[in-house]
Amino acid sequence: MKQQAFTVLIPTRERCRTLKATIQTCLSQDYDNLTVIVSDNASTDATRDVVHSFSDSRLRYMNPGRRLSMTANFNFAVEQAGEGIVCSIGDDDGLMPGAITRANELLAVNPSLPLACRSVFYVWPDFPDNSLRDKIIVRDSADRHVVLDSRRELARRIQFRSRIPYVWGLPGLYRGFLSKELIARVTRSGRYIHSITPDAYSVFSTLLHSDRYAFATQPLFIEGVSGSSNGASQSMTVDGNEEKKYLSENELAVHPQTVYSPAHAFVMVEAYLQVRDQFSEAARGFEPDLLRMCQVALAEAGGPKGEQIRRAVEEVRKIHGLPEVAAASSPLNMLSSRGQALLRAWKETEIDGKSCGVRDVYAASIVAQAAWNERRGRGTKSRTSLIAQRLAARLA
Repeated sequence: MKQQAFTVLIPTRERCRTLKATIQTCLSQDYDNLTVIVSDNASTDATRDVVHSFSDSRLRYMNPGRRLSMTANFNFAVEQAGEGIVCSIGDDDGLMPGAITRANELLAVNPSLPLACRSVFYVWPDFPDNSLRDKIIVRDSADRHVVLDSRRELARRIQFRSRIPYVWGLPGLYRGFLSKELIARVTRSGRYIHSITPDAYSVFSTLLHSDRYAFATQPLFIEGVSGSSNGASQSMTVDGNEEKKYLSENELAVHPQTVYSPAHAFVMVEAYLQVRDQFSEAARGFEPDLLRMCQVALAEAGGPKGEQIRRAVEEVRKIHGLPEVAAASSPLNMLSSRGQALLRAWKETEIDGKSCGVRDVYAASIVAQAAWNERRGRGTKSRTSLIAQRLAARLA
């Protein structure tokens, strides 16, 4: 099969500790027509040395020469990509073994379509929450792919009719595969991204400019969450040091119809509103449900960022004259604790990375791939037995 050209972008800033393993997941791909670009956002740590420690002609190091916002560095990285298929990963994320070969196969079956997929989840050992450290979570599924309607999925997310609270599983440049031609088509005023949240903006601009997209249940990426993850700092920690850096370096205004909030619902709608402003004709008829956004956001207000989320909801209510809102109930919350454990046991394989000697995302990707391959080959009887064992362990 012909190898299409693939480019993997890794925007990074002061993350040499996790970056090496991320690069390893990329260079371990048995695929020649591959370029891996590390876009170093003027780091002062050993980032440059880490990149140059590899002797692989597929790896390139780029540096804008000055500190940029996260969005500006993302845009800078995109500018470096050549023709063909492009994806981006975080500097604590990774590619699963064989991911690029599999993506090439899927795109040959679905030419010109954006490609989205499931991811494996890995928590680095330095994550602030001890109860989550070292976990590897593999979503159990058959190996299949489907073609979905882009605008239908867009409407479901911005009107909060999906059980998924964010843009996960939708096609975008971040942990997804897009053609450079599509990226160029949605670039405006020399910039691909026009929001403080690159992943969500990329998804919505993709959905507005593609009738359909392909979705693969096989995980092609491993989503790493470390102590320096911006997303985790936004939504899961109290001090939020990475969140503070991210906001202080940002040069883009939050969309005037909403306000900044770490709640997924707010982040998603802010990005969509920015896309809508750039592509008003394409976005005609697609308006977010702001009342529902507030309700869904309040459902996240029980965590460490609860007060911040509640203040944001009140501000948006005043901007739009919305009525009093209460937190939306999740179907999962209606289940008993045993029911929730059974549901998770059926859908996920959870691995203790520490017990397997896993200390980084590269090792985690190998363990996760082996687990996914094993589960895919199990029969019904073995599956039922394994789920029963997992459930017993979770409820013990």
